[in-house]
This record gives sequence, structure tokens and C-alpha cells, in this order.
Amino acid sequence: MIRWTPELLDRGVSLALAANPAAIKLEHLPNLVSDECIIGNPAAILKHVVANLQRGYSPQFEILPMPRGFSGDRPVVYMDLATRIAYAGLVTLGQPALEPSSRQESVREEFREFGTDESSPGYVVMSDIAACYEYIVPQILVDELFLRSDDYELVASLAEVLQELATLGRGIPQMLEASDYLADLYLSIVDRALDRANLRWVRTADDYKIVVPTWAEALAVLALLDKEVRAVGLILSANKTRIVAVGPKARTRSSSSPEPDGELEYADEEEEDEPVEALLDWHKEWQAARKKNRIIDPPSARDIRLLKTSDRVTPKLLTDLVFAYPPHLEYVVGAIIRFADASAEDDDLVKEAIDMLLNQVPRTSWNILWLLEVASRLADLKRFDDLPGVRLLAEAGLTDSAELVRAQSAWYMAKFHSLTAAQLQSLHLRSSRLTIAGVSATAALAAKKAKGRSRDNLNQVAAAIRNRQPLNEAAVEWAKSHG
Repeated sequence: MIRWTPELLDRGVSLALAANPAAIKLEHLPNLVSDECIIGNPAAILKHVVANLQRGYSPQFEILPMPRGFSGDRPVVYMDLATRIAYAGLVTLGQPALEPSSRQESVREEFREFGTDESSPGYVVMSDIAACYEYIVPQILVDELFLRSDDYELVASLAEVLQELATLGRGIPQMLEASDYLADLYLSIVDRALDRANLRWVRTADDYKIVVPTWAEALAVLALLDKEVRAVGLILSANKTRIVAVGPKARTRSSSSPEPDGELEYADEEEEDEPVEALLDWHKEWQAARKKNRIIDPPSARDIRLLKTSDRVTPKLLTDLVFAYPPHLEYVVGAIIRFADASAEDDDLVKEAIDMLLNQVPRTSWNILWLLEVASRLADLKRFDDLPGVRLLAEAGLTDSAELVRAQSAWYMAKFHSLTAAQLQSLHLRSSRLTIAGVSATAALAAKKAKGRSRDNLNQVAAAIRNRQPLNEAAVEWAKSHG
């Protein structure tokens, strides 16, 4: 049960600051109707959150498996709206005690170049923490925050939220900016150990680089880093830990989430290869490696995100990018949308790529959401309304085990095809606070598009779903202009 004291609610300016898209939307998920339908109404959001925190409630959440690459899935926790805002609000209150973000552009750039200056010979220890967010120990985290803040009320409330969300007593939610700040706070414990050892180091997200003069010192420093990371319940990634000589081999970007979109505007003009050149080179090497049963590293997400035109891009390249490295589906979807937006001349490329993705991509929750996103964006252009594979995907999604997939599939069907009263009833009965606003928007749109007796039936069902709840009413108003 989460309930805030009147004293903590009096500090609720943090909730108002948190009631914004950055706090509500999770990174690496597409636009979800259950978020989009209310995101433009911060007053209604704030009223809803404050009322729940005054009364007390039990959080609801769903875990979405997001592909990690070559090592299974990343469990992404999608929380109900009140919990997301409360969580972001508590972190906002704690900001004075937190570290500056290690993900800001200046730190990323320092990390990239750190250890490349050959005028000072030596070795660079490079390492990444394995599944960092999943294994953070909440008690260690809140103890560190208490030492920094002396704010018992804040720390106790944050501990309460983390306890409700933790799996087997460990982990913090992923893909939220608030969690990035808490992870930086947690890793500051390791950072201090490196400072006590008087080392030259840099960290961005959960990636470390440490520069030392000799090979023997590099081995000793790696042992120290491993010891300090284990002391807070984490481990180094065996696949991403290595020692290289100071110089070009140390130049690398963080292995964590790619740069924010704004940073792509400042891509190095001095980089020799155009993104398409790098991708084509990778594709050729990857195809050759497959014939020999070898695995090679995937291209960077940055190269896919910088693709502006379809020149020399093929459907096979796009789908192989996803086959070789499943997390790249998000960026391939972005590229396909850019091509379609730019010119109708790419329509055949776009249709073939979508068809290949539908046949190739496993039907996991995260994949389905991104496939529905690209299909919806293309259908909005009015040139791609004949994609039968997508309709089959959405119809199957109406009965998916994941609530978010059911809600998103229903919105797609209501917007571009149709829904029956029975389908809406079934959807409603399996909905929770996670998606009820989105389901209300979907029901309103389905009723608006229907005719005759069917419209009467859908209006009746839509009214029952809406139930005059303020957030649902706001969602219905949104649907009137977004259908």
C-alpha cells in the first residue's frame, strides 16, 4: 500500500514537476494509447495522483520483456500512472542529494575519448555492469540517499515504492529518467572507492573506464573494481570487460542506451563513413560470418538513427539488422517511418520491409508494440491501408496475454478497421488501471465510427467503460480529435 503523509503531499510541487511526458513515458517503448490519451492534460493527471496518494492504493504493473541482444530479455516494468508520477516526484524531491546525470552529452563525449591520448602510454580497463538495474539492492540505495539527505520522510516513501516493485527484493524500474538518477547515486558508492584509490577514471551510465600506467596495475585495478561492484550486490559483465592499450582501441561509446535524439543533431561531421556505408559494410561482413557460424558485433544504433534517405538501403538490410540484433527493431521502425514520410517513391521498399518483419520477428510484447507503431504511422499517411498482415497481428493482439498489447491492438483496430461490442466488453473485463484510460478512448472512437444499431450498442458499452471517471473522460475528449 502506498500512501503519502499530508506533510509529504504539501511538498507536492514535485508531483507537478513530475507530471510531464518525461516522467510518464518509458524510454524504448512506442507511443501507447494509454499514455497519449492523457499526457496532454497535466491538471487531470495531478488530481488523479494526489487523490490516490491521499487515500492510499496498491500499485499495479506489468513486466514487458525487452530484447537485450545476445543475453535474453530485459524486464521493463510498466507501472500504473499514479505510481509512475509518485516515483518521479520522490526522485525530484531528492534531486539536491543526487549526482549530476552521467548520461549528459559532455560525460558521454568524455567517456568516448578517455584513454585515447597516446602521449601518456598505459592501459585502459574497460567494463560494464551486468544487468545493473535488475540487481540494485533497494535497501542499500535508500540508505545512501538517507546519508545524503537526512530526509526520513522522503527515504521511507521511496523505500515503500521500491519494495512494492522489486522482484525478489531487488531491482529498480528501467527505462525511466528517475531511475537513471537513482542508479547514478547507487554507483557513486563504487565511484568513491575508485577515488580513494586515487585512480583516473570516468563513468557514463554503468560503463567504466580506468587508465593506469602498467599492465600489472591494470590487473590490480580490475580486481578492485570487481570487488567494489560485488560489495553492492552487482557483477561486471564478462562479455564487456577488457584491457586495452591507451590509444584508438579505447575510443568507444557507452554500451548503455544510445544518445538522446537531440545529441544526434551534433553528430561528428569528421566521421569518415556515411551511416549507410557503415551499415552496408556490416551487412556484408555479417552475411559472410553467418556462413561460417560466427557471430560479429551489431552496428551501432546511432548509424540506423542517422539514416535520412533510403539510398542503397534494401528490405533485406533492414530485416537483417533486426534478425542479428533484436533491440534494433525500434530504430529500424524509425528509419522506415522516415523513408515513408520523405517520399512516396519508397513505398515498395517500405511495404516489402514491413512484410518481411511481420514474417520474421517473434511475437513478443515489445516487438508487437513496435510493429503496431510502424503500421499505425504508415496508415496515417493513407498510402498503406492495405497491409493484411498487420490486421491479422492486431486481431490476434486483442487476446494477447499482455494487457498493453491488448489495449494497443484494440486502438489500432478501432482507428483503422472496426471493433465489436463483444470485443470491447472482453477488453474491458481484462483491463486494469494500467490501460483503462486507453480503453475508454478506444471505445469512444469505435462508437463514433460505427453506424446504426451497432453504434447504439457500442455507445452503451463505451459509457460503461468510461464510468464518468475524470481521467477516462479526458481520454474520451482526446479520442475525438485523434481518431
